[in-house]
Amino acid sequence: SMLLLATAGLFLRSVTNLWAVPIGYNPDRLLYVTTDNITTRPLVDDVLRRLRGLAGVTAVSVSQWPLFTNAERATRVCIGGSREELVDSDRITSRFFEAWGTPFVAGRDFGEIAEPSIIVNQTFAKRFLPGNPLGQTVALLGCPGRPMTVIGVVADHTDRPRAGITPMVY
Repeated sequence: SMLLLATAGLFLRSVTNLWAVPIGYNPDRLLYVTTDNITTRPLVDDVLRRLRGLAGVTAVSVSQWPLFTNAERATRVCIGGSREELVDSDRITSRFFEAWGTPFVAGRDFGEIAEPSIIVNQTFAKRFLPGNPLGQTVALLGCPGRPMTVIGVVADHTDRPRAGITPMVY
């Protein structure tokens, strides 16, 4: 029984420590839904419109990947026209960070009209974009890639408190 009590105590301590780790978003009053087979933009736009019309809903958004994955760095980006790096990425719609309660450190969110722009997290900005990251160009898909303008920087965030924060591009 002493071994069981010691194990239970260590487990409770680990859970308490994990609750104290800042995750960078506000999970209160957040409804998160996953689905398969949403492949067309008109369907996504219709679902977003309907959800925005519900009473009590303050922000609705869509992301390609579940939560803040901080997954394996698999997206090639080109920094400064010649330096290629691997980072994590997610495709999102506007108001994603508002829905998650993740604050902008600088800049702004995407508009409703498509523009060749990206939002990066603080880790990305500190590591790859010295000075003011807003207005700098980062190419997606490697060098020379597809040039995008950085329009915003969001606070670092994670859904896995024990994993390190990775550079993210949205």
